[in-house]
Amino acid sequence: MGRPIYLTLLIGWVWRVILMILLFRGIAGLDLVIVPTHPDRAGGLGFLDRSPKAFAPVALAVGAVLAAGWAHDVVYHGVSLQSLRLPMIAFVVTAAVVFLSPLLVFAGPLLKAKKQALLDYGELIGSHGRLVHERWIEGRDVKDDAILNAPEIGPVADTLSLYEAVKHMRAVPLGKASAAPILLAAAAPMIVVLAIQVPVKDILKMLMKALI
Repeated sequence: MGRPIYLTLLIGWVWRVILMILLFRGIAGLDLVIVPTHPDRAGGLGFLDRSPKAFAPVALAVGAVLAAGWAHDVVYHGVSLQSLRLPMIAFVVTAAVVFLSPLLVFAGPLLKAKKQALLDYGELIGSHGRLVHERWIEGRDVKDDAILNAPEIGPVADTLSLYEAVKHMRAVPLGKASAAPILLAAAAPMIVVLAIQVPVKDILKMLMKALI
């Protein structure tokens, strides 16, 4: 009796993921003002990495259902934990891919903005560096010193930081803040299954090493 209800709820949450993908796809298709030098390293879209947290309880619930079945097989049917290793890893990876997939639709706009920004800022930094070289190395009078005197650009160290910010811009607004809740929620029920034969202390150590 409970299985149809469970499947209905699961399909409902999958549908929510699809709706979020469609919503983010529509937003990504707009004329977004992406700032390549934004400190969030996602063009100003870094705030979106919090959205997958809403699916963490779902990953936990689905993982609990699977873990309960696997634990039953281990205790009462003699199934080895080694044989369950790949299914557990596959579930955690699948849960991460499914629930983080809505953020992938922003890869196109961000990659396009990063590619263009590398060219634009590369030209700007090159012009700035050339004028600095002419003035201080060659000792020449620089007539067009607007770039050198621009306060928003600053000295050579600041221009380099601008280019580095563009260079390290992420292609997807995805980070630890978004991935960690999903991975932990999906992996938590698996720890209970592994604890049947492996000490919890050792499991937690392996989990922390994998995350850090």
